[in-house]
Amino acid sequence: MSPQNELSLDKLSVHPVTAVLFTYNQEKYVRYAFEDLMDQDIDMMTVIISDDCSTDRTFQIIQELVQATNSRFDIRARQNELRLGFNNHINRVVAEFSPEVLIPFAGDDRFYPSRARILSDTQKKTSALLVHSGCSFITETDQPCTSVHQDATFYHTTDPFSAARSGELFIGATAAWSRELFTRYGNLPQSPYEDLVLGFRATLTQEIQYVPEKLMAYRVGVGQSVSKKSSRSKYFHQKRYVLHAHRQACLRHKEKFEKLIEMIDHKLFELRLRDAFLKSSNRVRLMRKKKPLLSLCFLADELIRKIKQTCFRKDDRDMQTGSKF
Repeated sequence: MSPQNELSLDKLSVHPVTAVLFTYNQEKYVRYAFEDLMDQDIDMMTVIISDDCSTDRTFQIIQELVQATNSRFDIRARQNELRLGFNNHINRVVAEFSPEVLIPFAGDDRFYPSRARILSDTQKKTSALLVHSGCSFITETDQPCTSVHQDATFYHTTDPFSAARSGELFIGATAAWSRELFTRYGNLPQSPYEDLVLGFRATLTQEIQYVPEKLMAYRVGVGQSVSKKSSRSKYFHQKRYVLHAHRQACLRHKEKFEKLIEMIDHKLFELRLRDAFLKSSNRVRLMRKKKPLLSLCFLADELIRKIKQTCFRKDDRDMQTGSKF
C-alpha cells in the first residue's frame, strides 16, 4: 500500500466527469452511498472514493466493496494518511486528479440513479461553474422528514451582494463543480464550509444553474457539516472567515467588484466591533456588582482602544495568522 493508502496505483487521467465519494467515519451509511453510486445510469465516468483517515471501519468497508464490485466505471480508492478536514480533503482530490467536472457524493446521503447524468448534462449544456439540484430529506433511519434550508439565498437570487451577506446559499451536497472554480480562484480555505466559498465564487460571473428535480436524499442531522452550537464570539469569528474568503475571490475581479469589496470591508469592520463589544461586555459583567461606575469607564476605554486598533488592512494578516482579534 502506498503512502496515500491507494487501492488503484494507476495514475492515468480521469474521465471528464468524475464522481467523488467523500467519506469520514460513516461506517453506518457508506455501503448504501456506494451502492447508489454504482447504480448511476450515466454511460461512463471515473469514480474516486476518498476517505479522510476515518477512525472507524469506513475505509475497510470501502476496500471490501471495491474488491467485490464488477463495475463499468473506472474506480479508484484512496485514503489520507492524516485527517485533513473537508475543505483540504477536496483540495487534495482536485490537485491529484484534476477532473473537469467533479460531482461530490457524501458518504452518509442517498442518491437517485439519474443524479450524475443530469448534473453532468446540465453542466455540459450551460458551461456553468456550479450546478445544484433539488433534493428530498431523510432522517438517520431513512424516514422522510420536513425540508430544511428552503430559505437559502440561491432559491431566490444569485446576486453576489445578497450572497456575500448570506450564511446559507444552497444545499452544498446537491452540487456539481467545474474545475474552473479552483483554477480561477485557488484552493478552498480551511474554513468556512465549501458551499459558501464555491457558491459565492460562481455568483461573481453568474455561472450557476439550478435543476429543480430531486436527485438525492439529504440526511438531516448527520455529516461533517453538522456542528454544535457555538458562542456568539465564535460566530463572529467564523463570519469573518466567510467574508474574508469572499473578499479574496472579489480581488480576482477587483475593478469590476469595487463596490462589493467595499461592502464586505464594512461588514468585516462591523463584525470586529461587535466582537470587541461582546468581549468587553463579558469582562464588565465581572466588575459590575462591586464597581459599577468603574465598569462603565472600562467598557468605554476598551471600545475606544479596539476601534483605534481596527482597520481594514489588518484583516488579511489576522486571517493568515489565525488571530481572534
